Amino acid sequence: MKKMIMLLLIAGVACSTSAFAKDVKCKVTLDNQVIVNETCKFIPFKDNGSFWLTGENGLFQDIESFKVQITGDGVAKVYAEGSGEELNYWGKATRSKSAPACWNGYGYAKYQICAYAK
Repeated sequence: MKKMIMLLLIAGVACSTSAFAKDVKCKVTLDNQVIVNETCKFIPFKDNGSFWLTGENGLFQDIESFKVQITGDGVAKVYAEGSGEELNYWGKATRSKSAPACWNGYGYAKYQICAYAK
């Protein structure tokens, strides 16, 4: 019985997460060069605004997705997930005041990650 309840809880969480996934316009720049400019999936994963951006066939070279984990007011940690499911820390980012759909970072390199509602 406990196993059944646990499986139902896990299934419910998985379904509810995918139910919140929505198509957005993704734009990612790296050192001022656009590397992603396409539709992708926006998947929220915490109650604080944190999210994943994933592409149907990956997003750029071996990058499958980006994780923007909110750590404070207008501050986040950004990760790129490779095809081997490893997370590479790109550094801290701040939310753009002029373009609130975007996060600007300067850790791994100068980058910007934007997720525009469609």
